Amino acid sequence: MALTAPNGHALGECGALGGLQAEHFGDVDEMTLRPDEDLGLLGEGQFYGVGVDTGTAAFMDATRTVIEDQLDEVLFIPLDSRFSVELPSTESEPNLIAFRAGQGDGSYPVWIGRTDDGQVVCVVVDFQLHSADGEA
Repeated sequence: MALTAPNGHALGECGALGGLQAEHFGDVDEMTLRPDEDLGLLGEGQFYGVGVDTGTAAFMDATRTVIEDQLDEVLFIPLDSRFSVELPSTESEPNLIAFRAGQGDGSYPVWIGRTDDGQVVCVVVDFQLHSADGEA
């Protein structure tokens, strides 16, 4: 299945993402926005995005706590040899998945896919590795 964001960026080919089969992705066509962000204020080619620092991004619930003194050992050192690292959930906290950003530090648009009844079924960070015409 090819995922393409409305801005024309090819998001990649995938058969499964996060354990969900491709047919359950829904349409990945909605830019993720914070409450104070307005798509109507954006010009052509502009986006609201997730800020990336240290070349690393993460998916995590706002309730997840992170002990900064342990980040090197549990996230950054393992990311030297892998694309992603998961910190498993505990009884009181959800999991955290950290991954290397495509082009390193910067800002990247985030898209969500919903089912026909509005359930969010996937989240895609567009690291802008390919242009709208598919060129790297």
